[in-house]
Amino acid sequence: MFRPEDLIGKQIDQFRLDRFIARGAMGIVYKAFDTVLARTVALKLISRQVTDGLSTQDINAQEEARKRLIQEAKAAGRLTHPNIITIHSYGESENFDYICMEYVTGKTLTQLLNVRKILPIEEAIPIIEQVLMALDAASREQIVHRDIKPSNIMITEDGRVKVMDFGIAKLPSLSMTTTGTVLGTPYYMSPEQISGQKLDSRSDIFSLGAVMYQVLTGERPFEAENTATLVYKIVQTEPIPAKIRNSSVSESVSNMIIKAMAKNPGQRYQTPREMLQALKAILSPGAGEVREESDATIIASGDEFEMTLQADKAALAPSPMGPGVSEVSTPPREELPPSPSEQKSSDQGAPSGVPGRSTEAQPGKGDTETVKRKGGVGPPAASKPATVTKATSSPPVTTKPKPSLPPKTTGLNRTVLGSIAVVLTIAVVGGLVLWRMGMWPLRNTPVTPTVSTSSSPQVSQQPAPKSEPAVTSVAFLLAEARGCMESDPTKAQRLLEQAASQDPRSFDAAMQLAHLLSARKDYSAAIRQYQRALQINDQSADAYFNVGNLYFVQGDHESAIRSFESCLALAPPYKDEVLTNLGVCYLKKNPSQAQLFFKQALELNPKNSAARNYLAGAPAELKMDVTQSTSTGVAG
Repeated sequence: MFRPEDLIGKQIDQFRLDRFIARGAMGIVYKAFDTVLARTVALKLISRQVTDGLSTQDINAQEEARKRLIQEAKAAGRLTHPNIITIHSYGESENFDYICMEYVTGKTLTQLLNVRKILPIEEAIPIIEQVLMALDAASREQIVHRDIKPSNIMITEDGRVKVMDFGIAKLPSLSMTTTGTVLGTPYYMSPEQISGQKLDSRSDIFSLGAVMYQVLTGERPFEAENTATLVYKIVQTEPIPAKIRNSSVSESVSNMIIKAMAKNPGQRYQTPREMLQALKAILSPGAGEVREESDATIIASGDEFEMTLQADKAALAPSPMGPGVSEVSTPPREELPPSPSEQKSSDQGAPSGVPGRSTEAQPGKGDTETVKRKGGVGPPAASKPATVTKATSSPPVTTKPKPSLPPKTTGLNRTVLGSIAVVLTIAVVGGLVLWRMGMWPLRNTPVTPTVSTSSSPQVSQQPAPKSEPAVTSVAFLLAEARGCMESDPTKAQRLLEQAASQDPRSFDAAMQLAHLLSARKDYSAAIRQYQRALQINDQSADAYFNVGNLYFVQGDHESAIRSFESCLALAPPYKDEVLTNLGVCYLKKNPSQAQLFFKQALELNPKNSAARNYLAGAPAELKMDVTQSTSTGVAG
């Protein structure tokens, strides 16, 4: 059996391996000596061993590691910056592919936090500042790191910060093995990264905000006992403000973290440089332009620590807090439009939230704005109103702003014209199951707001008296509710309840109220409204689909299965996604049946990455069981 220590003293091309440093998920790192240039370097190795005797999963993992190694060399090799580990060269020997990189001594931020847990603001800010400088340099090359976390931030002995491991960085001309594959450390991932959407530098800003939160509070912003709950929290909930966890954190710094970690990328700092300027403004009001290189220093105590690229194992440890972390309302955040130079990136790269149906990254497919906010529906995205499409070839559903609504609601129309339901899909990455919770815009028919008028033209020009609510039409109530869902969800709920009371047979009122209650996490009440909607129209596949997901969230898998089966019987255009959700429901009850559902979903839609990835991660005996099974027994 191979041991990393066995290579010490051996030579690979011109490099003599002197000391083993660390083993990561994607390679082994050694301290080495370049015998040609007479300098000490770090060498990351990926074995090129023969594939005989390896399982398909091992072969795929080996190939993925090799691609990531090359990706890292190409990404970081384009960057020359004092806060980024320098890549000297990439090479291939008989037994290994390797990257030769700058060798530095120091400690990772993970190691520092393991000892000290919380850093004082005067020590933490220079670290964040230098990371932002590194991200700014990467952003100018259109490179997204995609895995910013404490273990990838090295602090040298003289206080210099070095950002490491561009192994999953994204280049404009390159893509990783599978479109939409989720790579990164879940605790620090952005909502759009969890959903496998196209990323830009704003995703790195979210991750750095999570790191900043941990550095100043001693806790990660989102904690959970399992990955499913963790991913749900990242997508759906707000972290407790840093100033509440640590009273020494100022209001301005706490708000900076809140902005960096906004669910909607359009509400975050749009570039690392913008965040860096905001940071300087907080610390030194009226500060000048951002300098290109950092002269910030920190006091590094303790003995010398060797550079390590080892994955942050603590990131996957069960949290003692569990899923019951309380939520605290946060102040509304004003949306920042992208700068002209980034408008194209904003339009194309703004994620579509966490899609409940199609699991492929597709432009215009929903929006992160649909992710629930504490106290209401998520804010409008920075990009222009989009056309919502499905994974199938069905015509897109476009929602247009109503002339009678204030302009500020334009971005919200596509979110709230129909109900939005919590949707559950799954993805499998390297054997790790990620459950994704998102919001899905439904296909309800838009209603035009109207106001009842009397026969007198003069009266028709006067506003309706407040003492006569009966003259307010249901359509007007629905439109007014849509206009205040974000700013005043309590008022929106009151208006929707009034509409439902005036017209108990209003399907739109029931669906919109169900959406709002879902967004406010009143799942039991939301389920009742979906049930009422189905009493009005029992042919609504969307209502069955949405209530099925809420049943699942509540832990009522049997009711979820019945709802999904009813949805399936109506032959919706997203049939493959209903089958995928049925598979999720059957995972514990009947794993073989679950695999059959996933297989049928994939047969209907080969682009259903959730079904495909789950089948790829299933045990071999189950996959064989599915292969030998027939595809009958599922309602068409």
